Amino acid sequence: MSFPTEVQGRQQGLPKATAPTMLVTVRPVEGQVRRATLMARVPAASDEDVTDERGIIDATWVAATPGGFAVVDQLSSSVAFFNEDGEWLGRVGSAGEGPGEFSGGIHYAVAVADRLWVPDIGNRRLNVIDIPTLTWLDSSPLDLLQGAPWNLLSPGDGVLGAVVEGWGFAEPRTTSLSLWTGEAMEPSFSWPVDEDRRGWAARTRVVEGTGRGTVAILDRHEGEIRVRDLVGNILARYAFGEEAAVELSEDDRVFLEALREPSLAERRQRVERRLGRLTTDVPQDAARQLANAALGSGSSPFNDRYPFFLDARFDPSSETLWVARPLTADEIRELPVQLGWDVLDGSARYWDAYSYDGTFRYRLEIPVGFVLTDARAGRFYGYEVDPLGAKHAVVLSVR
Repeated sequence: MSFPTEVQGRQQGLPKATAPTMLVTVRPVEGQVRRATLMARVPAASDEDVTDERGIIDATWVAATPGGFAVVDQLSSSVAFFNEDGEWLGRVGSAGEGPGEFSGGIHYAVAVADRLWVPDIGNRRLNVIDIPTLTWLDSSPLDLLQGAPWNLLSPGDGVLGAVVEGWGFAEPRTTSLSLWTGEAMEPSFSWPVDEDRRGWAARTRVVEGTGRGTVAILDRHEGEIRVRDLVGNILARYAFGEEAAVELSEDDRVFLEALREPSLAERRQRVERRLGRLTTDVPQDAARQLANAALGSGSSPFNDRYPFFLDARFDPSSETLWVARPLTADEIRELPVQLGWDVLDGSARYWDAYSYDGTFRYRLEIPVGFVLTDARAGRFYGYEVDPLGAKHAVVLSVR
């Protein structure tokens, strides 16, 4: 695989930084396990209080904000704001197509300084909310013919980035990375990412800002994280060796081969049978749900190298690279299957903390069913899925 030293793009005032490429092999380290501490929890609204102004129906995303956090509530087409203790501050947005209104197509958000950026795929607009005043400010149109910004990131103060993904056969394909600087509603810089396309095929939050004018790209197929500057130069590469990979049994290999066969019906049947052996007492509908997700166009943990998911986050404020350790088959058996697909897509039982130079710090244990969406200032932000499928916004301390 070739790595270009420079990627040409459209830019305004962004430096062309150069630095030697660094390769760090990340290996799991036994011991030094810490457990996360619950800091705040916003329960999902019950059937009785779904009409309450403060009720969160579906916590699709939890984003860190200055002094608190924001919860994207997809089903109510709004964003709710809380302080760091989980106390209610207010709500922005309602269902509709006008200014300050959202569709059911809001899934995530990112805070850059005092502003929260919220893409609305349904209304095809990128919205901006002023956090101190909880006021909708403006929006810009999204050209979905060229792709949609499924991922947002903050490479540094005052800079917003969006991963723009076009659609290929059966799965999304990333086409470019665009950056917004200052208060402009149009991108000030963009560059193609065909070099990283394979690793960005799954529609997951695999890109994070490091706070140093860089972005990180997790390539699951190549088994490494590449850190690039804002013009595409590769500054560092974190390689995951065989020590970190899940060892596959012969049964696992047969299962993975079944996923590659052309007959969708046969593949689904094999997946369902495999899930029945993999997990004890799997309800047939739950097995089918997991099978459909594994065969669908979204992200799948059953890829050719890390069959049980791998993810990564950068926390700029604590200068930490968080790496989700792949789940083993034994750990998969222990997961409560009623939690559904979210257990495998975005969550992990252990996250390894590394410094920017690859030095191992410690391993963090988090609750099963917790889906990480943001990491800032030594805290994890996300939602917890209960056995009934309800999503509760949760903030954990990881110091």
